[in-house]
Amino acid sequence: MPSWSEIAINPTAEAVAELRESWSWLLGDDWRPMLFSAVGDVFLQLRSGTVWWLSTATGCLEHVAESEADFIAKLSGEQVDEWFLPGLVELLRSSGKHLSPGQCYSYTTLPVFAEGSFSVENMFQIDAKEHFGVTGQIMKQIQALPDGAKVSIEVEKWAVARPRSAQPVRRGDEKMSVLWTRVVNNRDLPADHPNRYFHNVGTGVVERHNTSCLTFLPVGDERRRPLRPE
Repeated sequence: MPSWSEIAINPTAEAVAELRESWSWLLGDDWRPMLFSAVGDVFLQLRSGTVWWLSTATGCLEHVAESEADFIAKLSGEQVDEWFLPGLVELLRSSGKHLSPGQCYSYTTLPVFAEGSFSVENMFQIDAKEHFGVTGQIMKQIQALPDGAKVSIEVEKWAVARPRSAQPVRRGDEKMSVLWTRVVNNRDLPADHPNRYFHNVGTGVVERHNTSCLTFLPVGDERRRPLRPE
């Protein structure tokens, strides 16, 4: 079975900040993170001392321990199989899906949707920051919907995706890579249709074709001027 270093992760400070922002609608501000699972879930402690489990796959927040000591004791019990899914993590690693520092596993289709599942085929590696951001936005938008409701979701944030050693993207660069997210509502399509996905994330490359907006704005528009250098 996987070790603790394989079923738990240490996200960056930026990822934790994203978690606080994107999940504030559910968690509020008065809590501290205790432990993060490789499958993108969070264990947090409230001011009262109680410990809660946030499932980012389903949007559920569950009370799991009365205190930090109680939580630590339970980490030696059978609850670990439910909280951290070590069997699934082992299958993911066996299939070649190993996590890099700062990453967690996320889902092509979130398990909160009927088409989603906790399976190797439905999971991939991603920076924990992006996972917390995307899942928080999606769960916020569907929280009040009844079971079986059709959804149309907008993801608000775009992020530049580049190797950590790369220089920041500057205005005027010829190309840059971006992280994209697609959420579609195609429940009327057959289950095996390639466009039947609810949630996809990937990276792509965009290329600069111009340094101004002149060709996209009508004559007389005050914004019709070249971009100023930074």
